[in-house]
Amino acid sequence: MDVGEKAQVKERKTKLQLAKEREVEELKAMLSTYGGRAFYWRLLSQCGVYKCSFVGDSGLTAFNEGQRSIGLWALEGLFATSPEIYSLMRNEAIERGK
Repeated sequence: MDVGEKAQVKERKTKLQLAKEREVEELKAMLSTYGGRAFYWRLLSQCGVYKCSFVGDSGLTAFNEGQRSIGLWALEGLFATSPEIYSLMRNEAIERGK
């Protein structure tokens, strides 16, 4: 590897790191509002994170598991970014359900 390649690798890592930092800040901004937290909770619920994917039909189970995979990705992002927000989101969802 020559010096030029090393510089390109470093630049690419920097761009990826900056993109990740931007994603974290965007998620924090979303979760800082009541509406953002309500939407995120609905997303997690709609994706089936809190229920079993198996329904007896293999095609539908596979579909449900695909949705759940997206929800788990969103949940992982939440816990990596602002884990303390989860309890607040849950309590707000319980209050909305009353």
